[in-house]
Amino acid sequence: MATRINLFDISNHDFYNEFLLKNKPCLIEEDVTTNWCCRQLWVTKDGKPNLSYLKTHFGSSVAPVANCKIKHYNAQLTNNITVNDFVDYWQQYIDSDYSDSIECRYLKDWHFQKEHPDYYAYSVPKFFTFDWLNEYCKSKTDDDYDFVYMGPKGSWTPFHADVFRSHSWSANVCGKKRWLLCPPGTEKKLTDSLGNLPYDLEEVKTQIPGLIDVLQGPGEIIFVPSNWHHQVYNLARIEDTISINRNWFNGSNIDEVYNFLIKSLDEVRCEINDCKDMDGWDKQCQVILKVSQGMDFYDFYDLLKFVAHSRLTVCNEEDSDLNKFELFKLRETLKQFLLVENLPDDLLSSIRSFQSFLNGKKE
Repeated sequence: MATRINLFDISNHDFYNEFLLKNKPCLIEEDVTTNWCCRQLWVTKDGKPNLSYLKTHFGSSVAPVANCKIKHYNAQLTNNITVNDFVDYWQQYIDSDYSDSIECRYLKDWHFQKEHPDYYAYSVPKFFTFDWLNEYCKSKTDDDYDFVYMGPKGSWTPFHADVFRSHSWSANVCGKKRWLLCPPGTEKKLTDSLGNLPYDLEEVKTQIPGLIDVLQGPGEIIFVPSNWHHQVYNLARIEDTISINRNWFNGSNIDEVYNFLIKSLDEVRCEINDCKDMDGWDKQCQVILKVSQGMDFYDFYDLLKFVAHSRLTVCNEEDSDLNKFELFKLRETLKQFLLVENLPDDLLSSIRSFQSFLNGKKE
C-alpha cells in the first residue's frame, strides 16, 4: 500500500528525505489541489469532465490520442488530433453508453502548459518544486515535461517506466485511476526470451513481489518514483478522468537518470560497434542517443551546468540544506562523466572547465 500523506503535515525537507531519497511512492490527499483553476473550471458540479469548457477554450489545440484497443509494438496506436475532435468523440462515446462498437480513446502527453503559458491551470505542489528537468527545459529549450491526460472510463496506459527513468507525479483533476506499481528490479522477472516487458500486467501481476495496487481519487496526487514500472487505468464502469502529469528529476534521483543514459549509450555503441574506427564515431553515438531517448550527454551536461549556476545563486534559508545537497549531487555527477569511455573530447573539455569553476576558479 502507498503511504497517504497530507501536504500540510510534512515539511519539504522531510518529504525529500522520506520519499524522494528513499524512492518510495505515496498518495497526497486532495487538499493541495482544491483551489486549482482546472479543478474549478474543467469539472462540472457533479464531478464530471466539463467537455463544453474544454472544447470552447482549448479546442484548436492538437494532442496525441491513443486507441486503447489497438496494440502498436509494445504501446498503443496513437495519432494527433485536435482537442475539439477528441471532445466530439468523447461525447459520442458517452452518449452510446460506452458501446463496445466504438473505439476507446485516450488523450495523452498533451503539452498543455507549453501551448497555453498564460493559463494557470494548477500550481506545482511544494514537494515537487526541486525540478531540474523542467526548470532547464522551460528556460533553455522549447520543450517541457508537463502533460494533460484525459479519457473515458476504461481507457488505460500499458506497462512502462517513465522517460529518463525520472520521478513523476500525477494529479486527478476529476475521476479515479488505478495504479499498479512494480518496485525497481522486479520488472526483470517479467521479460520474455527477447527481453521485452509485458504489454498488459494483469495476466502476470501475481508474479511480482511487492506489487503496490493504488486507487487514486479526485484531487489526489500520486508520486511515482524513479524506475518504478507501472500500468494505469481510468477505472472501467466508474468515471471519466482528467489528470495533470509531470516528469522531473533532481538530486534525489540524478543517479538513476545518469545510469539510464549510460545504459542507453552502451546499447547505441553496441549497435554501431562495427563503425567504431570511423572518424566522429563518438559524436555519432551521441546523435543516435538523442534521437532514441530525447537527450544526449551534451544536453545532460548543459542541464547540470544550468542548474548548478541557478543553485549557486539561491538564498532560501528554509531549503538551504536541500540546496547544498543538490549542489553536492551535481558535482558528483559531473565527476562521473569523466569516467565514461569515448565521450567526445570537446564535451570532456567543457566538463573539466566547469568543474574548475565549481571548485572556485573562473570558467
